[in-house]
Parts: sequence; structure tokens; C-alpha cells
Amino acid sequence: MYTAEVRWFFNHPVAMTTLLKIFPHQMQPERHDFYLLHTGNHLGIKWREGNVEIKQRQEESQPYRKDNLSGQLEFWKKWSFALKEEKALQAFLNPGHQQHWMKMEKQRTLLLFVYDLQERKTSPVSPDSEVEAQCELEVTRIVINEKAFYTIGLEASGPTERLKEILDGTIEYVLNKINLKEWHLSLQHAESYPSWIEKNIEAWKHH
Repeated sequence: MYTAEVRWFFNHPVAMTTLLKIFPHQMQPERHDFYLLHTGNHLGIKWREGNVEIKQRQEESQPYRKDNLSGQLEFWKKWSFALKEEKALQAFLNPGHQQHWMKMEKQRTLLLFVYDLQERKTSPVSPDSEVEAQCELEVTRIVINEKAFYTIGLEASGPTERLKEILDGTIEYVLNKINLKEWHLSLQHAESYPSWIEKNIEAWKHH
């Protein structure tokens, strides 16, 4: 699967009251993700709930701006597969190998928007809907070594050649409904998971 994404990370909580009043959303159960460390900025590998998930950046990041929102636009290719040899992976996650993995406790709030490819219109739908062209808006609380962080991400999926169009349509639709200025979605906070992890590994290890 190919996606187009923009994402930001913060050290403080994200206000969601207005967002959740306007759009259908889903508060997901807490989950634990394990990220492989030292993969660089172009590759992310994680294990969660019996699945290995891999994402590879397809090209260099591009500056992205819409009104008072600015970030880094990135295109990714993703793979996911179930790991049958669960005991083998558990061996990697034991105390002797923990220096290779980072555990993240996540509490995710999801919103989903469908993009009509013919009409070129965006509309909100239930987060458990299955649609051809879509964009997820995710607000997640992350706990690493008992310290909380927060991330806001938008991820578009659908026909590869129209991914940016889907992402643009969703962001424009959301910006027309609410003012996101208080979120401070600036280039200063823009990161992907791989780049954010790479930047903070040493600090987390010594926490």
C-alpha cells in the first residue's frame, strides 16, 4: 500500500474538544507497539499485536503548506504481515535485546474522511468504514519510559497518482470547519515516526 502523510510531534497534550464535537471519531483501546531502532529516516519497522509492519519512504520529504499549517509531505510504501513464529520475536523483545527495540504505549483517537474521486469532494465518515480513497486524521498520546508525547498525523491512501489530491482535499475540508491554529502545526514540530525516533533515541535510552 502507498500513502501520503504529514505528521507533527509535541511534548504537550493536544486540544481535541472542538474536533470531536464536529466529526465522527473512534477512541481506540490502548495498544503497545515495539519499534526497531537505528533504521534511519527512510525506514520504519514495528511489531504490534502479532504483526510486523514495515514502511519505506519513497522519496525525499517535501515542504507542505496550507493556510496556517506547515509540515513535511512524505510518500511511503507499507507492508504488513502476521508473524507465525511469535516465540522467535518474543526472544528479541526479552531484556537482553531491549536495546534494539523501543516500546511505545499508544492511545489513539481516529477520524476518517472519504474523498470522492469523481466529484473531488471530501466528507467525514465513521472510522470503521471501508472506502477506496480516504484520509485518516489521528491524534495519539504516546508513552515512552513513563513520559508522554503527542502526535497528530494525516495519512491519505487510494490511487497512487492521486494521494496528494486526497490529502489536500481532506486538509482543506477540515480547515474550513475548524481553526487549527491552536495546534501549532508548524515545520518546527513536523516529523515522521522514523525521523522522530532517530532524533530522540539517545535521550530515551538515558531516561
